[in-house]
Amino acid sequence: MTILNYFPQTAKINTPRPQQIEVLEWFEQKLSEGKRKFIICAPTGAGKSGIAKGIANLAASKGLPTLITSPLNTLVDQYKEFEGDHKFPLLSLTGKKHYECAAMRSIKGEKVSCDSGFCAAGICTMSYKEAMDSRSKLKMFDERECDNCSRPDAEACPCKYCSYKQAFGAFKKNMIGNSNFTLLQMGVTNSPEVVIVDECDYMEPFIRMFRKLVIDDYWHFDNFADYEMCLQDKKEAYTYELESLDKTLENIRHRRGLTDKIDRIERLLTDIKEGNKYIVSDDNGKTTPFEPVSIERFLDEALDTENRIVVLMSATPQKLEGWEFIEVKSPFPKEVRPFKFVPVGSLTMKNRDETIPKLAKMLSEPSDTLLPGKTIVHVPSYSIAERLGSEIYRVSHGKIKPIVQSRESTMASIEGAVLRGDAIDRFKRARNKTQILIAVNMGRGIDLPEADILNNVITYVKRQNPTDHLTRAKWKYQGKEWEYVEAANEVMQQYGRVNRNDKKITNTIITEPEWTAFYRKHREYFRSWFIEAIV
Repeated sequence: MTILNYFPQTAKINTPRPQQIEVLEWFEQKLSEGKRKFIICAPTGAGKSGIAKGIANLAASKGLPTLITSPLNTLVDQYKEFEGDHKFPLLSLTGKKHYECAAMRSIKGEKVSCDSGFCAAGICTMSYKEAMDSRSKLKMFDERECDNCSRPDAEACPCKYCSYKQAFGAFKKNMIGNSNFTLLQMGVTNSPEVVIVDECDYMEPFIRMFRKLVIDDYWHFDNFADYEMCLQDKKEAYTYELESLDKTLENIRHRRGLTDKIDRIERLLTDIKEGNKYIVSDDNGKTTPFEPVSIERFLDEALDTENRIVVLMSATPQKLEGWEFIEVKSPFPKEVRPFKFVPVGSLTMKNRDETIPKLAKMLSEPSDTLLPGKTIVHVPSYSIAERLGSEIYRVSHGKIKPIVQSRESTMASIEGAVLRGDAIDRFKRARNKTQILIAVNMGRGIDLPEADILNNVITYVKRQNPTDHLTRAKWKYQGKEWEYVEAANEVMQQYGRVNRNDKKITNTIITEPEWTAFYRKHREYFRSWFIEAIV
């Protein structure tokens, strides 16, 4: 076996753990057998990033461009630590909003990001400059790429200094790229022959987003055939509008949007004819969104498995037909990462008024339930986070001021509320050794290895919204199993946020009274590394 020779060497990582060795040798063996689709189930702390970089290094040594990607930007950022690996350097690319448009700054004196500038229209800015010099009242443009400013008068073209084009040019040439899953779906890549997706079981909303179609008119029919007829009419209307537009800057952007909508309508109509189910979510009375019930048929297309070697990684991935699968054990003994059941109360709508004060009392008063250290509390909604934070502050008579994760739109009215990134940063840096963080949607993409973060409180078992159009459609066509899998994965992912090393004993508890019944009924959906830690 040779793959271990390509294990990454950084200030933090240099020697593979047993779990990493097991996965890397398994991958190399399966690859030698001609396999091309792999799923790796590796629990918290098993070193998925080291595994990914080891595979990427091996591929680079064979001349195969590789892309490491994730649906979570926080994970994309974590891989930047490998940019210092000089033998097999990794280069990251972010979206256009992170780069300033040089053309807009040069020509108009405006500071805007590349996703709002000339780049977004895909046009040559030289045409704009020529129009300005001739004092043309109507500024017309060449609808083409800038061609890397290869024209004789290229020095005059602001696009020559486009920071995004420079970053993307370097990214395309690099053997190992790192970017988010959205850019992969948009085709903004380094033309990889190997794709590695970390936190792969969170791909669904992103694949769904690129297969969703929103019509700018409100339709409501009882018969789906009527929707199909209207879609065909809308396609023809978009086509007519597209052909009538001139090539002003604003219209070029609009033309691109229309072309995309026409393509999406054609794809949707074809998919419907093949018997696949869609839902129409028409609640807002302004638009008509079409969304596929299932996205499994899009997986191979989204990842281009026909032309690539694809590796999916997560602590909670599902087995897929036709994919090689491996599951490894946790690198940490179960004694340092126990999972306990401490029933406090349910946070369902009818029970939360009674449960929130009980939770606040448990979190604010000394007891045997929590270890003397910092505590992260996972709650199912922002409104509950706000209420629980206020209740803890009240019952502690102002002595405990939790950090409350909040939506941006409600921050101003909530004492101590902060956004996701700031919440984590403040929680880690807090000098108060018993600091509490009340978190929403932080079951993934965050690591809390710090020695003083010991308590991990899970307050719910995930339930689907019974009024949601997609939920009802999935229940109808797919049954209930997918819901139980999602709920199990949510608990396991939340459990793993604090168990990041064996240098500390962590204390994870779940306070949902229905936990025991759920676990007994659906034990098959839980991984062995989690089951062994249950006390």
